Order: sequence, then structure tokens, then C-alpha cells
Amino acid sequence: MNPMTPGKKTTEFNLTLVTNLVNAVIALAIGYGLLTSDQGNLWTTAILAAVALVIGIGTTAAAREYTKARTALKIETLRPGATAVDPDAAE
Repeated sequence: MNPMTPGKKTTEFNLTLVTNLVNAVIALAIGYGLLTSDQGNLWTTAILAAVALVIGIGTTAAAREYTKARTALKIETLRPGATAVDPDAAE
């Protein structure tokens, strides 16, 4: 396993990208007169809150699936006649 994750595959990169894209689109809308500054702030807050909600739901779903998979693996290894699982075999 490589401990160094490429920059564009990190959570920080993706969250920064989404935040900057939202801010850029809102700034352009304000610049072209489609939104007032107050409306822009409201839309920025609403969009970033929605993104946070989606990330929270996705994280919860991933944690649930991980827990199910780990539980199934542990149950399988506890059955009579099962052999120990080599942790390096998954890499």
C-alpha cells in the first residue's frame, strides 16, 4: 500500500475544488448582474450546505457497507474449520 495519495485523489482537494467552483459561479453571476451580493451569499451557503449533506450521507453509507463487509469476514473466519485470514493477502 502506498502511503502517499496523489493530490487530486485527496478529500481536501475535492472539497477545495467544489468550494472554489461554487464561489466562482456565484461571483460570475453577481458580476453579470444575475444576483445581488446578498443573494450570492445566500446561494453559496445553501449550495455548500447541500454538498455537506450529500457528503455526510455518502460517508454514512460507506461506513455501513464497510461494517457489513468486516462483520461478514469475521463471521466467516469464526466458522469451524476456517483458516486464519492473512492481512497481507488483500494488498
